[in-house]
Amino acid sequence: MNKTVLITGASRGIGREIAKLFAANDYNVAINYFKSEEEAEKLYLHLRDEGYSVIKVQGDVSNRIQVDSMMNIIYNRFGDIDVLVNNAGVAQQKLFTDISEDDWDWMFNVNIKGMFNCCQAVLPKMINNKRGEIINIS
Repeated sequence: MNKTVLITGASRGIGREIAKLFAANDYNVAINYFKSEEEAEKLYLHLRDEGYSVIKVQGDVSNRIQVDSMMNIIYNRFGDIDVLVNNAGVAQQKLFTDISEDDWDWMFNVNIKGMFNCCQAVLPKMINNKRGEIINIS
């Protein structure tokens, strides 16, 4: 039975390459995306067409309800999550002095709260199973 990995922010960049690497190593791959549906679909189709076991799951990692919903979809399809890669992240291309409080809150919610939400969502089963890995990309 293949292990399962969830990669947040997997539709582009580093997350996309991480998804390809795990797929090539026979993991069930759950591709998380929030707004980049077209890119997530391209990755999903590429991996599926290569014969890999893959799903895409939409969800804002900063929203705990969406994270829990995403986890339920993955658990129903693949069973337990063996590896969580917290890769989702956002940044502002501005001078620090030009970043508003709303900008700051958005970055903090995605980059930090998103990691917190996803870790809390997978840890109970990982602890119960006495196995699992969490990788945080910063």
